[in-house]
Amino acid sequence: MRRPGGTGAVEAAEFDGMMAALGKWPGWPSAVVAVSGGPDSMSLAILADRWTRARGGRLLAVTVDHGLRPEAAREARCVKAWLASIGIDHRTMRWLGSKPSSNVAAAAREARYALLAKACRRAGTGGLLLGHQQEDQAETFLLRLGRGSGVDGLAAMAPRTNRAGLELLRPLLDLPRARLIATLEAFGQPWIEDPSNADPKHARVRIRALLPQLAAAGIAPARIAAAAANLRRARQALEAATAELLAGAVVERKDGTQIDVAVFAAAPREVGLRGLDQILRRIGGRDLPPRLDRLERVYDAIAAATAGSRTFSGCLLRIRSDFVHVTAEKRVYRA
Repeated sequence: MRRPGGTGAVEAAEFDGMMAALGKWPGWPSAVVAVSGGPDSMSLAILADRWTRARGGRLLAVTVDHGLRPEAAREARCVKAWLASIGIDHRTMRWLGSKPSSNVAAAAREARYALLAKACRRAGTGGLLLGHQQEDQAETFLLRLGRGSGVDGLAAMAPRTNRAGLELLRPLLDLPRARLIATLEAFGQPWIEDPSNADPKHARVRIRALLPQLAAAGIAPARIAAAAANLRRARQALEAATAELLAGAVVERKDGTQIDVAVFAAAPREVGLRGLDQILRRIGGRDLPPRLDRLERVYDAIAAATAGSRTFSGCLLRIRSDFVHVTAEKRVYRA
C-alpha cells in the first residue's frame, strides 16, 4: 500500500484505510459526495463509489450550481454525463433566488451546505464526503495564520466534523493533489478546471501561488498540514480540559446557570475563556463566538470576583464574590 505522501494513483486498499479512519455515520456505508468537476472531487467520487459498492451501500454525487457563473450549468451537465457513464448516480441542485451584493462567498458556502444537507436527508444518510486535500489544508492554515487565528483556527479542517447533525467527511486531507490527478489519469477520467481557482483577487489563490516558494524553503504543504494536525490534537486536549472545568464549576438551577468563581479562576486562562464562551453561546443562543477582547474583560471580572451585573453576548451576568449567576438577557420590544 502506498503512503498518503507517496506518488501515483490512490489504490483501493489505501482508500479503504482512509475511510476506516473516519468511522461510521448514520446511514453508513451510503453517502453523498459533493462534486464540482475538479480533480479532487472527481477522484473522490470514483474512489467512494467503489468503496460504497463493495460494502452494499449507495453513493449519490451532488453538484451545486450557485448561479454565479454562466458556465456553471454546462459544467454540471458535463459532470452528470461523466458520472452516468461509469454508473454513479448524480443530481444537480441549484441555489435559487436573489443573491447578496456583499459577502457572496460566505453566503454561497452556507447555501451549498444547506443544499447538500438536503440531499443527504433525501438519500437517507448522515455522511457527506468532501474532496479537500493536502494543499487545501495548507492554504487554510496559512489564511488563518494571516488573520492571527488561535489554536482552533490553525487546526484548520478536521477529517470529520459535525455540522448541524450532518457528518462532514474529508478522507483525502493527507493526499497531495498530484496523486488525485494521477488517480483520474489511471481511470482515463477528464476533469474541469475552474478559472476562478486562478483569479488572484481571491486570497486563497494568492496563498496557493506562494506554496512552491514555501516548499523550496522547506515549508511544504505536507509539513503545513502536519502542523495543523498537531494543533488539532492540542485543541482536543483543550476541549477535554474545558469539559472537565464545566463539569466541576457549573451548576444548572431553575433560575439560571451558576458558575463557581474559585473553581473557574483556578483553571488555566485558555481553558477558562473556552468554558465561558461555551456558557455564553448556549445561554445567549448565538452561533458566533463573542469578540475575544470583550470575552477576556468579562472573564477577568469573574476571576477577580468584581461584584456587579453586566450584559454580554445575549446574557445577563450577576457577579458575586463566590459565584456568577447567568441568564438569558431579556429584550424589550417597543412598537
